[in-house]
Amino acid sequence: MPAQWTGELVGKMHNAGVTGKELAAQLGKNPKYISQVLNGHYEPKKAEREFNAALSAIIEGRQKKEDCPMAKKQFLKLRRLAEDQDITTDELAAKAGIVPRTLRKRFAAPESCGTWNWEEIDGICRALHIPQEQIGEHFFPKVEKGA
Repeated sequence: MPAQWTGELVGKMHNAGVTGKELAAQLGKNPKYISQVLNGHYEPKKAEREFNAALSAIIEGRQKKEDCPMAKKQFLKLRRLAEDQDITTDELAAKAGIVPRTLRKRFAAPESCGTWNWEEIDGICRALHIPQEQIGEHFFPKVEKGA
């Protein structure tokens, strides 16, 4: 018969939408092993602590992602400025001296989590003729003035 902690863990997994495969991946174990332990067929020492820690790590990882959600169109003002000047993302990358894949990655990152370096900002500002006083509204729209 399974230990009580396994039933509680399975309940937490269900509530959090965590699968046995995800738990196995977090633990670096085979999903069959996870199933054996959770069904009471195998009772390794320290399993309760390790399984609960792994589940907590998965849930915390998901919460961090929710704190920094992906929106459909990040840096929309910056994208529209390029579009208005008939410049594609790849053309903008070339003009700014940025690898196209890097620029696409920056555009895909959430504004609240994006990490532009000063060289990228400088290159894009030069390519799109963005004045210094407008840098904030294009690259850091979530930051209020004077903050």
